[in-house]
Amino acid sequence: MFVGLALLTMLLVRYVVSIPEDWSECPQVCQCKWISGKKTAYCREAGFNVIPTTLNSEMQVLDITGNSISHLPQDAFRSVGLIHLQRLHLKGAGIRYIHKDAFRELTILVEIDLSDNFISTLHPDTFTGNNRLRTIIMNGNPLNELKNAQFPSLPYLKSLEFQNCYIKYVHRDAFLNLPALESLSLKGNKLNYLSEMVFLPTPKLKTLVLDGNPWKCDCKLRNFRNWLLKSKLYSQPLVCTYPSESKDKHWEDVDASKFACAPNVTAVDSIVQGVLSGNVTLKCLVFGDPEPTVSWLFNGYILDNNTFIHDNLPMVEEKQADSKDQKLSLITLFNISDTSAGEYTCKGVNLRGESSINISLILPKEAVATTMKKDENLLKTYMVIVASVACVVLTLLVIILYHTHRCLSRRRRRRNKLKGATSFSDQDKKLLDVSITTTDRQTGSCEGFGSQPDLEMLEQSVQSLPSEMRDQPVHITIESHATDPSISLFPPPPEFSTSTLPHGAFGNIFISVSVGQEPLTSGPGSDSTRFPDLIDVARKGKVSVGTTNPAAESTTGSFFATLPRRSLQHRLKESEVLVSRNGSAGPQYDNMGPRITADGSSTISLPETISMEEIPTPPPPPSCSPMAVDYISL
Repeated sequence: MFVGLALLTMLLVRYVVSIPEDWSECPQVCQCKWISGKKTAYCREAGFNVIPTTLNSEMQVLDITGNSISHLPQDAFRSVGLIHLQRLHLKGAGIRYIHKDAFRELTILVEIDLSDNFISTLHPDTFTGNNRLRTIIMNGNPLNELKNAQFPSLPYLKSLEFQNCYIKYVHRDAFLNLPALESLSLKGNKLNYLSEMVFLPTPKLKTLVLDGNPWKCDCKLRNFRNWLLKSKLYSQPLVCTYPSESKDKHWEDVDASKFACAPNVTAVDSIVQGVLSGNVTLKCLVFGDPEPTVSWLFNGYILDNNTFIHDNLPMVEEKQADSKDQKLSLITLFNISDTSAGEYTCKGVNLRGESSINISLILPKEAVATTMKKDENLLKTYMVIVASVACVVLTLLVIILYHTHRCLSRRRRRRNKLKGATSFSDQDKKLLDVSITTTDRQTGSCEGFGSQPDLEMLEQSVQSLPSEMRDQPVHITIESHATDPSISLFPPPPEFSTSTLPHGAFGNIFISVSVGQEPLTSGPGSDSTRFPDLIDVARKGKVSVGTTNPAAESTTGSFFATLPRRSLQHRLKESEVLVSRNGSAGPQYDNMGPRITADGSSTISLPETISMEEIPTPPPPPSCSPMAVDYISL
C-alpha cells in the first residue's frame, strides 16, 4: 500500500513540476515569465521577421517590439497556436501591411499596440471578431484619414489613440461602431477642421486630446469650437494657427465672431453682352461667414438703387443661392448705351476680409467691326477680281495688237517685194508716162490708177483670175474728143484698124498711142503719112485720139480706134486669120521705140505700109460702164 502511495506522489510531483517548464520553454532570444499575473513571452528586438512559431500556446501576452515583421498575413497568430493572447505588443515591428483577418479568432484579445509602424491604410474589418478589445493604439503610423465606419462593432472599446499620425480628415461617422469609447487622442496630426458631428456616436467620451494640430480658426471651425468649450472634454488648451489675426491664441481667448470666413465671390458669367437701348442683368455668387456685405462698382464708383448711370437708375437685389452658404447678388441696368459698357465689380466684405470679381459688359461693337472687316475683305476680293479681269483684257489686247502688227508687217513685206518686182528701167521711164484709168466694176465710175499700189492691186487681181481669162486680151478704146488744127494727128497702126487682133506678141494688152505734134511742112521727113518715132515727139498735151473710117476722116479730121470686147473663142479665130494673112504671129506695128527682149537684145519695130482702105470702120466708142472697158492713156 505504501508503495502505491509513493508512486502516486512521485507522479503528482513530476506533473506539477513539468507545468512551468512547458509554457516557459522559449527560444533563446525570448523570455517567458510571469508579468502582472500573465504568461508573457518577452521577445523584444529578437530579429524575428515572422511571428515566432515555438512559443507555447498558453501564452497570454506577446511582446515582439522592435522586430522586422513587414506584414501580418491572414490568421497570423492562429496558425502558430497563439489563440489565448490577451495583449499583443507590436510597436515598431516594421509592419507595413495588415490583412483584415490577421487577428481572427483572438476572441479574448483586449489590447493591441501597433504604434510606430508603417501602416498607411487600415481596413474597416481589421478587428472583426475581436469583440473584447478595449484599447487600440495606432500612434506614429502614416495614416491620412479615418474613413466612414473605420472600425467594426467593438462594444467594449474604451480607448483609441492616433497620436502623431498624418491624419488630415476624419469622417463624421468614423467612430460609428464605438459606443463605449471614453478616450480619444488625435494629438499631433494635420487637422485644420473637425466637426462636432464626429463625436455624436460616442456619448461616453470623457477625454479628447486634440492639441498639436494646425487649427484654422475660421467659420468652419466655429461650431466645433463652441461645442468643445462647452463639453469640457479637452485637457490641454487648443491654439489657433490660422489666420494671422488669431495665430497662437487659445480658442477660449478668441471670440466666436472672430471665427469667420473671408468672402469668396464668383461670377455667374464673366462676360455679358448687351444690346443698345436694352436691359441687362449682371450676377455674382457670394460666400462668407459672417454673411458679407455685397456692393457693385463701375469705374470705381459704388452703384446702388440711388445711383444714376447716364440718367438711368440701376436695380440692385440679393437672392438666396442654391447653396445655403451662398447668396446671389444681381444688378440690372436699363436702357444701356455705349457709355454703359465696361468693367463692373462685384465686391463682398466682412470682418475677416474682402473679395471681388470683375464682370465685363460689352456691346455689339465687335460685331460691327467684324462686319466692316468682312466688307473690306469683300472689297479686296472685288478689287482682285477686277485687277485679274483687267490683266486678262490687257493680255488679250496685247496679243491682238501683236498679231495685227505681224499681219501688217507681212503685208508691208509683200508690198516691198511687189515694188521690187515692178521696177522700171530708165528707158521705160522715158518712154512711159502712164496714167491708167479703169472703170469701177461695182459703181460704174472711172478712176485713175497712177500709183504703184494701184498697179500692184491690179496685178494681183489679174493673177487671181483663171488662166483662160488671163489669156484674154484687154480691149482698149482710144478716142479724141475734139480736133485742134494746131495738132497733127497720126492714124493708129493698122493692127488696131482691123477686126483681127495680133497674136501673142504683146501679151494681153494692146496699146495705141496718138500724140499731137506740129505738122511737118518742110524739110526731110515732112511726109504726113509716116508714123514718126514717139521718142522724138515733143509732147504738147495729152489728147485721146481715135480712128474712124476714111470717109469720116476727110470731114472731121479725127480718128477713132475702137476695140470692142470679144469673146475668147472669137479672138482666137481672128488671131488665126491674121497669122494666115500676114504669115507671122507677132504684131506688125510697134511705136514704143527700142525694147529689151527676154534674151537681152534690143529691137525696134516699124509699121508696115498699109492702105487706109484696109482699116475697118470701128464702132463708136463705148461709154465707161462697169465691167465693160478699161482705158489706158499714155
